[in-house]
Amino acid sequence: MRSFKLHKIFLLVVLVSDAAVIAGSFFLAWWLRFGSGLLAFEPPAPPLNAYLKVPVFSVLAALLVFNYLGLYQRRWAVVGSGDPSRILRGVVMATALVFAVGFLYRSFSYSRLVLGLMAGLNVVFLVFVRRTLNLFQLFLRKRGVGVLRVVVLGDGAEAREIAERLHRHPGYGFRLVGFLGKKEQALRPNLGPTSRLEEVLKRTGADAVIMAPSRSIKPAEIASLAVRVVRADAQCMMLADVLGMMANRLRLEELFGMPVLTISPPPLGHWRNRFIKRVMDLILTLVGIIVLSPFLVLLAILVKISSPGPVFYRQERMGRGGKNFMMLKYRSMRVDAERHTGAVWAVKDDPRRTPIGAFIRKTSLDELPQLFNILKGDMSIVGPRPERPHFVDKFVKEVPRYAERHQVQPGLSGWAAVNGLRGNTNVGERTKYDLYYIENWTLWLDMKIIIRTALEVFHHREAY
Repeated sequence: MRSFKLHKIFLLVVLVSDAAVIAGSFFLAWWLRFGSGLLAFEPPAPPLNAYLKVPVFSVLAALLVFNYLGLYQRRWAVVGSGDPSRILRGVVMATALVFAVGFLYRSFSYSRLVLGLMAGLNVVFLVFVRRTLNLFQLFLRKRGVGVLRVVVLGDGAEAREIAERLHRHPGYGFRLVGFLGKKEQALRPNLGPTSRLEEVLKRTGADAVIMAPSRSIKPAEIASLAVRVVRADAQCMMLADVLGMMANRLRLEELFGMPVLTISPPPLGHWRNRFIKRVMDLILTLVGIIVLSPFLVLLAILVKISSPGPVFYRQERMGRGGKNFMMLKYRSMRVDAERHTGAVWAVKDDPRRTPIGAFIRKTSLDELPQLFNILKGDMSIVGPRPERPHFVDKFVKEVPRYAERHQVQPGLSGWAAVNGLRGNTNVGERTKYDLYYIENWTLWLDMKIIIRTALEVFHHREAY
């Protein structure tokens, strides 16, 4: 369990760095207010030692609040979340506690500007330091330091997918030891059947087991296997199924004296959340159109002179509630592109593309006219990508829960897209990401997707 000991050391480093940042922010705020000469005040400056209770209480308050908000919980990818929204919430709550205590402590009047400056500096420096520590930990994990040795329990497609992702993301700190299963032709490296679980964990020194049970492992066996993993002093993780995806919406209630699980509507099922999202869409879209207007005109000219035909391409897509709308794009293919084939997906090196079309499709710049679809209300900036009705009819029959994507407005970008699943990629996998977004929507998740979309414009491998 050496990896978990290193994990605890990283957590201790995060906690100590938080305390140092909060205390340091106070002294910097005091200097800016009274010692820098940048902010006017009536001398003399109050003695620094009269303020020394502030950093002490601020550190204690912040550590307690951060712990309450889960900022010191064990996380697999990185130690100590660098999530700016939670750090901001924690700083606001801790600062409110400091203000409250300062108000009750009447023997000395503390400068509210100092406390305000300290709060602002805390947010900036805490995010910066935590992100730096996160990057340092990922750097070490890519070099084998603090890596968790993992056994995957399962022999189906889900187990295979987990293994592929472990190999694709070495910075997350997992190293695959092998598979436990029941089928004769199990995945490789095959460590044997589940009956040898304890022996395998001891022999391989595995730190964790990821459970991805398939049909060969009955549901009744899962709880027993999980208990055996924990008793063997290993961490047990389980691949989330439909209920796991909805975990934040599950609520235990009582019905006729019996315990029942009720599932609340997804976040965007509430009108207030849809209203907030719509306001954000309108503000960001209007700003985007104004800022990008010269570039939008330039692209329109390039499309027009590159091949005969209209600048824009209108295509029917399915939106929220199964309502169809006409989605706008810059035309990137010949006018008669689907005359002989009908509705088909674009393929790599598609011969139907125009000279400028190859570039604007690769960089997703052909999607920019959808800003006007967003203004109209047919789309949102973030959401599942809209699909053509012809394909929707097919996918609804083939992909479980595919129709649930239409609970929300389709988006210019989405959670699946920024995770590399766009274009001619696995529809079932894309649907899982879309459903995760619907079940776990927050305003911050939208902002994160927008930022990642802007950063990844020129790095889409599946955009053609």
